[in-house]
Amino acid sequence: MRITDRSLAIKEITGVTKGASPPSHSVCRGRKSDAFVYILSGSAKYTFQNEESVTASAGDILFLAKDSVYTIDVTVDDYTYLFVDFSFDTAEAPKNEVFQSRLFDKTVNLFYRAQRIFPVTTVENMLYCKSLVYNIYADIVKSERQKYLSGHLRHALEAAVSTIAEKYADPTLSVSSLAREAGMSEVYFRRLFKAQYGSAPAAFITAYRLSVAKQLLIATTLPIHAIAAECGFDTSYYFARVFKASTGVTPLAFRRAYGE
Repeated sequence: MRITDRSLAIKEITGVTKGASPPSHSVCRGRKSDAFVYILSGSAKYTFQNEESVTASAGDILFLAKDSVYTIDVTVDDYTYLFVDFSFDTAEAPKNEVFQSRLFDKTVNLFYRAQRIFPVTTVENMLYCKSLVYNIYADIVKSERQKYLSGHLRHALEAAVSTIAEKYADPTLSVSSLAREAGMSEVYFRRLFKAQYGSAPAAFITAYRLSVAKQLLIATTLPIHAIAAECGFDTSYYFARVFKASTGVTPLAFRRAYGE
């Protein structure tokens, strides 16, 4: 199982450390946790029990699975890294893998922020630290998806998202119209969109409309039927049904709970 193929829950964070290794050959006889390792400089070769091997170099993120057995061969003087030890909530062993981060500045900042706050293990800090690791995980998934798309296709999908942001209030906005604008068949557009954003385009449109609706429910006194129309829903009944299916409460109950 690849960690980019499924959305795995993170149970707990057990350590965040910056490290360095001199030229050496070392053995890990079984990791006690999962880990994300961000390579700051240099490179090292990791050879696993199944004889598969990967080389992690500066800018890469290495995922090491709990219970993995492997050797590490460092042949340079400046192999430095940041790593986060944590536990995925899964009984299935994920695959050890190297990912090339396309979000260098953002991702390395997430590691450093986690390192700064982890020593103070208050409830608030642990929750914040977990959110940072989820963001690292999300960046890995995003970078992995982006590398399979050409610049032209990525631009077309980004344009589709921009269209959703501009025209969400139009009830005629549809997946078929987005596919036509992108110059793709609807089937191909749906597949690429879901691979890139982790959501089917129709679900993405609905989620965007609901996010705007929540803001209007909280920040305005517009009646429910007006908010439904403003967000591109055909009727207030349909809006209320979709809203409750997503949030568990009606729009009116949401406003009473969170509105001013």
